[in-house]
Amino acid sequence: MRKRFTLIVLFFLTVYSGYGQNVFYNFPKNHQFYERDSLGFSPVNIFGSVADESYKAIKLTILQNGEFYFSQMIDLKEEQKFSWKTSLVSGLFEYDFEIKLFLENDSSSVAKASKVLSGDTYLIYGQSNAVAGCCFDMVRSEVDDTFLRSFVFDHFDPSSTNNGWHDLGVEFNWPGVMGSRIAENIIEENHIPVQIINGAVGGQSLETLVERDSIHPENPETYYGRFLKRILGSSSLKPKGFIFSQGEWESDTGVQDAIDSYRQRFNKLISNLKYDGVDPKYFYLVQTNILTRSYREEAPAKLRDIQRQLKKDFPEMRMYAAFGKELSGDGLHYAKSGYEGMADDIYLGINNDTYGANLDSPVTGPLIQKAVLSEQKKKSLWSLMKDKG
Repeated sequence: MRKRFTLIVLFFLTVYSGYGQNVFYNFPKNHQFYERDSLGFSPVNIFGSVADESYKAIKLTILQNGEFYFSQMIDLKEEQKFSWKTSLVSGLFEYDFEIKLFLENDSSSVAKASKVLSGDTYLIYGQSNAVAGCCFDMVRSEVDDTFLRSFVFDHFDPSSTNNGWHDLGVEFNWPGVMGSRIAENIIEENHIPVQIINGAVGGQSLETLVERDSIHPENPETYYGRFLKRILGSSSLKPKGFIFSQGEWESDTGVQDAIDSYRQRFNKLISNLKYDGVDPKYFYLVQTNILTRSYREEAPAKLRDIQRQLKKDFPEMRMYAAFGKELSGDGLHYAKSGYEGMADDIYLGINNDTYGANLDSPVTGPLIQKAVLSEQKKKSLWSLMKDKG
């Protein structure tokens, strides 16, 4: 039997052999996450060619939670080409893939991938309260991350071995407290794996977060480019939801143009995502809190009203008031319990929108139609609100 040396280069999902070049396209990586379709399946199409003509056959085997799921052997003809098309059922399943090449009386394993999932993706963007980056070690110890994924891309080191899919084992680009809690709720109650891509950046204005390089949209010099790189790198083109929490910069600084342009810039952010091939189904916006450290009292109120009006541009949007959530003490950020409380509120809307909970009144902010002072002594304020919003 001849000994063969095989090197698997995962970045290109390609296998190279010392006795010729074997090319595998679309072969998954460890921990890879596939978005499920409307029927609850994730199509998988693996194809390629084997350069070494001494191989007679090639076989793909897939296990679901360690049990047989799919297997198919293909006889290699003169062109030595192969192709498999199958689908993964979404659910609390981990899939393992293996490809073997066969000689006359021998076989060798040339590609493997483990802990592959099929489920739903949610995007998070904004500034520090969307990052919700406190307490990583505590969250990691509390949350079962078997069916939770994030996608890491280090723009400072594009060749980093950390780049790719991870559970909560890597702090860089992790989902944050809020994202982890939302994922935990979905997984526990709906039995669907979840991928959270959190591209939020602390201390940034909406203008900075929207900035896009029209020539190279994935340019890591922009925050949007870094976010987009991770979305496209994980093939997350149909996320179930886009969660946005931002506005502290505008509220705290009181820059008038930043507030007046907020609605236009948010619309630009969503149009940019869609232009770049990313089409979120639902939107969840957290209105800026009453900031105890803001020296411009009118700025946060005006911004909250502008955020409220975004519902007119995105009828499928749910809005959430951040009031009543435990703060961390600096008047700006939240304690771990505060982020978890906000995540629980958002989850009620997600559960209603995507998972068929059919709640009569999932937690969401009211859409005020009109506010007037009472005619008698003008001591009472009357407001007319839309029933559901």
